[in-house]
Amino acid sequence: MKQVLVTGASTGIGFDLTKSLCEKGYRVWAGVRRPEVLQSLQSRFPQQLEVLKLDVTNEQDIQDAFEKIRRTVNTQDELILVNNAGVAVGGPIEALPLKEWQDLFNVNVFAPVRLTQIFLPLLRETQGRIINVGSISGQISTPFLSPYCSSKFALRSFNDSLRRELLPLGVKVVLFEPGPVRTEIWSKSISHSEDQQKGMSEEMRKVYGPQLEALKRGVLDTVKTAIPVEEVTKAMLHAIESRSPERYYLLGKNVKIFSLMSRLLPAALIDKMMMQGFRMKRT
Repeated sequence: MKQVLVTGASTGIGFDLTKSLCEKGYRVWAGVRRPEVLQSLQSRFPQQLEVLKLDVTNEQDIQDAFEKIRRTVNTQDELILVNNAGVAVGGPIEALPLKEWQDLFNVNVFAPVRLTQIFLPLLRETQGRIINVGSISGQISTPFLSPYCSSKFALRSFNDSLRRELLPLGVKVVLFEPGPVRTEIWSKSISHSEDQQKGMSEEMRKVYGPQLEALKRGVLDTVKTAIPVEEVTKAMLHAIESRSPERYYLLGKNVKIFSLMSRLLPAALIDKMMMQGFRMKRT
């Protein structure tokens, strides 16, 4: 019997994975900032699902979640931590306040690090596994998404070091690197970027405005090719259930090609392709 903690379970990948795990009869702890959003799902699966108030940037929430799980976990069964919570923020590096970077890194990087630190004693005891949700943006950086891309590069590095540290201890570590997935993160990111653009100085809007508008159109086109969240869930179930999960799960249209390009193509050629792909023009 698998036992799984999923962070960021209120929407998107986290919600669909939580629902699928409950349907398979697994025991699930779903971490969300507002527990009431999962009231309907909890009423459907009262035996399998426990909803936890878990703001992944809040140390007390993390400690409280750990204590609840520690008291009820069956140490004879495998415990799995799914570090899924994440946010996307974009904009010109020159115009983005440092706090935007810090807030994003707190969710996308430092939260997985802290949750892993706290839960590792239980994960070691149960010979469990850790699943980190990264992005293809952790292999190839795009313009105006520097905070998000940087955080996913950092998560990939953390994931690889962690996997190698835990190999002798029997704890498996897996990284998901999907391309665009059909979730709310895109609409939230675009809305946030539009708010950011309104708050820019007149000079910044003049310098970057046309490129940001072109980027937004490019992003909207990209979203049309996004894979359904169910495709990610299916792969995650494999990573959870398999005796030998893959170290990396690359999902989405052309994602494996992008991964190969990032390693083999000259930087100048990738730059040119980015300019064309995001409809950016030299001024």
